[in-house]
Amino acid sequence: MVGQRERRLMRDSAAAIHAALPGSDLEIVDGCGHGIPLQRPEWFNATVSAWLHQE
Repeated sequence: MVGQRERRLMRDSAAAIHAALPGSDLEIVDGCGHGIPLQRPEWFNATVSAWLHQE
């Protein structure tokens, strides 16, 4: 998960981690920078909760 407004280095790093981890998901969050949990708390909490409760 990386904000679309995050620095290029962070977006590139997230893409590299995703490429190195088969089966991973990469979520680029529109309109957000580094503070996704503070900028979109309801969305962030729902997304993380759904991920934690996957089977």
